[in-house]
Amino acid sequence: NYFIVSILPLIAFIILNSNNIITVLFGLEYENSVMPLQILSIGVLLSVFASVVTNCIFLPLKMEKYSLIATSISAVENFVLNIFFIPKWGIEGAAISTVIAEGTVFFISYIYLRKKKLPFISLLRIKNIIVASLIVVLMCLVNRISNSLLDAEWKRLILESTSFILIYLIVFYKKIFNYIKRRNKEK
Repeated sequence: NYFIVSILPLIAFIILNSNNIITVLFGLEYENSVMPLQILSIGVLLSVFASVVTNCIFLPLKMEKYSLIATSISAVENFVLNIFFIPKWGIEGAAISTVIAEGTVFFISYIYLRKKKLPFISLLRIKNIIVASLIVVLMCLVNRISNSLLDAEWKRLILESTSFILIYLIVFYKKIFNYIKRRNKEK
């Protein structure tokens, strides 16, 4: 649930700001990496879900063999897809095959979870998905405003990064405050 609230807005942030990120950090000569960055950012969600299943569910339950099977199939799939996708679409093809491979790890892991009657999707709370969606909407609004007001990429990136952090601080202020309070009690 925390991953949903964290990852979905982070993916949206990367997609919305990929051009600014690439231009500010690496320069205009790397603008061909904008689309692969956007594609790979989608793979982050699948990767995080797969990681939660393989590391947080399979590992403690001593079901590592399912992780190995899913990861092995995914690696072979990624290799084969790269053979076809890279000559056809270049770096975007490599990004697409990586996202598909990450999805495969999650999909296979999820199938094993269902066979063992272990929950995953049922643990996701609608409230967290709604919160993540609202954060994404706010970020889209900030993106639209910054694009209309600011010319320089670095200014837009700073404004949107600061807004992103502030939105998270507002959303999680109770959790942050409780964490700080708990840490101070421990001292």
